[in-house]
Amino acid sequence: MNCPVAKILAVHTGSREAINADSDTAKGLESQLLLARGTRIMLTANLWTAVGLVNGSMGTVQDIIFNDRGPPCLPTVAFISFDSYEGLTITASDSTEVVLIVPI
Repeated sequence: MNCPVAKILAVHTGSREAINADSDTAKGLESQLLLARGTRIMLTANLWTAVGLVNGSMGTVQDIIFNDRGPPCLPTVAFISFDSYEGLTITASDSTEVVLIVPI
């Protein structure tokens, strides 16, 4: 992809079982997330059903903003252009319509 890749590690809060859980046990949550500009993503939760941000929605990462510490901490926000979205957007400098997604 010829661009930086952010490797974001999961933060486990709880028992030792959570730290050692595989993706199936953790209901699809992975121990790490790789993000980069241009990466195709799929939502795995219903964020805002009224405008189409639902489980299975596909989009493309346009940019990732981190706090001062940078990766591997969670990003502050990811700018995503979704294939099917009917809500408000922000227009990026390249005229792409994006939605701001914050980590949950």
